[in-house]
Amino acid sequence: MLNNSFLESVLNEIKAALDDGYLSEDQVEIFNDRKDKKTYDQIVEKHRLSCKTVLTHCLSRTSRLMFWKPAMPGRGEDYLSPFDRDIFFGIIGDAADDSNCVPAIYALSLAYYLKKRRNLRASYILNFIGCNKLAANLKDAEIPSRAWLNILVQDSEFKITSSQQIEIERRTFCDASTIYLYFLVHLGLFQRDRRLIINMDETMLSAKRRLKVLAREGKLPLVPEAVKVPHLTGCVAFTASGFVFDPMIILPRKKTLRTLQEFEGLAVFTGSFAGWMTKNLFTYYAIYLICQISHYRLTLPHEIRNERFLLLLDDHPSRNNFIAALILYLFEVDLVLLPPHTSHLLQAFDVAVAAPLKSNFKNELVHQQFNLYFANGYNINKQTARELRTSLIKSFLNSLRKRLN
Repeated sequence: MLNNSFLESVLNEIKAALDDGYLSEDQVEIFNDRKDKKTYDQIVEKHRLSCKTVLTHCLSRTSRLMFWKPAMPGRGEDYLSPFDRDIFFGIIGDAADDSNCVPAIYALSLAYYLKKRRNLRASYILNFIGCNKLAANLKDAEIPSRAWLNILVQDSEFKITSSQQIEIERRTFCDASTIYLYFLVHLGLFQRDRRLIINMDETMLSAKRRLKVLAREGKLPLVPEAVKVPHLTGCVAFTASGFVFDPMIILPRKKTLRTLQEFEGLAVFTGSFAGWMTKNLFTYYAIYLICQISHYRLTLPHEIRNERFLLLLDDHPSRNNFIAALILYLFEVDLVLLPPHTSHLLQAFDVAVAAPLKSNFKNELVHQQFNLYFANGYNINKQTARELRTSLIKSFLNSLRKRLN
């Protein structure tokens, strides 16, 4: 037998549920009459209930903190009562705020625990008020299905989605104090016209992703081995007011195209052995960006034309570059690096541009490949690496214009 403190906590929970609107005054009054040792006949007569079945229905729902009122039509019962459902979302919300998201299996486990807890408390209170048969009729809790969870979250602020991995360093070092200190230290640098604030970052794009295919029943979904397409790195800079500077595209040096004349005026091309940004390339990009800024200044109003720019960058190792920093400083550009492992929150390119850019890039690439394989009569087996790399570059430039213009 459980102690009096447990009984008191169950009774207080019923009172709190009534105060918060989870239960009706009628059902709590009926419950209290039974708690005061009134018989079924006395309660049916006092409350003018149609039969004892209605009374047992009321007592059973009250014990599980489920709403009831006289003449309420019969209906199926949810896995969790509204009272426990709000507890569920409160716990899930706190956990999600702390760790960004909660695995679905944990949510199902929590719902199962709340259901078992509610049945235990309902069984105890029903036995206490002399409704032993009702207590015995309580079914053992079963683990809810994923379908139930999908329905539960439909009208909530939560959603079920595929998880995305994040480096442990981002989770460990990117906290509120780090971000607050960053803005506190650099607050004065941000006090300038938004046309003078530039954000620059790189994004890696590749065509290695496998596309979905259609296949007949019983046939393996086999396709010819595709020509290997190297990735490219696009270096993009834009102002807080929306002006976009011409990008720099880094190609793997061993795969550099023979001619890039068709892209003249759209971007500048360079290369490294693996196609990634290096310290030397960042120096080159600093010079390239300074040249563009010199022309951009002429488009600005006279009152801000000669003011210094602010260039925001992440802390990639290529930025640890004295020559590039000196060049930027001499040409009136203040260089500020984001704190390590915070670019996914503070880098404007990462937060607002990169994901939609890659989505547009994927659509453009599919369109380019359609033209390449079908509209122009190409055979997939005869594709050359050059044609595919050209398609990759065109897709990047087209998607960049769509996203930033």
